[in-house]
Amino acid sequence: MQGTEKLRQTGNQRGAGAVELVIAIPVLLGLLLGIMQTSLLYHARLQLEVAAQDAARAGALHGGSMSAIRAGLAEGLTPLYAHGQSPLDLAKARGQAEAAARLAQIEILSPTVEALHDHKEFGRLPLDDNTGKKDTPGGNWGWGIPESHLGYRKTALGQESGLGVQDANLLKIKVTYHYPLIIPFVDHLLARFDEGNAGKGSVLGSSQGGTGAFEAAQGVQDRALNTFPLTSEATFRMQTPFTYFDGLHKASQLGTPRPGGKESYTPPSAKPGGGNGGPGDFEPIEPVDPGIPDYGIELPPPPQYACG
Repeated sequence: MQGTEKLRQTGNQRGAGAVELVIAIPVLLGLLLGIMQTSLLYHARLQLEVAAQDAARAGALHGGSMSAIRAGLAEGLTPLYAHGQSPLDLAKARGQAEAAARLAQIEILSPTVEALHDHKEFGRLPLDDNTGKKDTPGGNWGWGIPESHLGYRKTALGQESGLGVQDANLLKIKVTYHYPLIIPFVDHLLARFDEGNAGKGSVLGSSQGGTGAFEAAQGVQDRALNTFPLTSEATFRMQTPFTYFDGLHKASQLGTPRPGGKESYTPPSAKPGGGNGGPGDFEPIEPVDPGIPDYGIELPPPPQYACG
């Protein structure tokens, strides 16, 4: 009798252990997948910090050009997609980074339209700045926020922006990068945090249907991918006059970044001298001083820009 009772208790314990195992396995599996995806997100967040700095630097070297900023972001994101050392692997990684940079949202936090109104001047621009007009041989002249001799300029605060010209020369950008999620099950959970995932687990919903923010057309995967938004800010002092005004916001409009991917630009070439139509280098060309052009009393009118 006692032996039969012991066998019965042992069988009950084994049955209970099997039930507990069945319950615990999905929990442990979900925890493991969550740890894996979180590790990938952390790595991407660190790389985004570097990419945002590259983007701000590119913008500072090119008058605040949004195309240059996006190209710099693509360059900084390339290591995230590089899984080999061959030229073909690196070229593929750069193409994927270009797609990611085009999907990113970039907002210029500083300077603002008010700072432009307070501090814009007419002067000489770098030769590679296509916002100016080459009115004299070797010269390029136009409107912008001056960046030279800041230590000798007036420190008075502007009436509209409340900033001095020194602070108006700080280019500050905010980048929202949609990182593709590759871990199954967890991707649908985290997709709810990215409004770009229309119909892909997003609680916001959209008329776009079942497309993620990262689509198969970008060549990253053979299917649409859910994404998770990662944000980073970077600040760099302007090295050229700020002349690309279309990317500026009014102070009251900050916090509403424009959708990415609409700028037209040629990615920098890997070949010396900028083969295949690329500029080959982000560094501005040192202009030859043509002297001060004689405009008489009237200067050319300020440019018209979309931001008002």
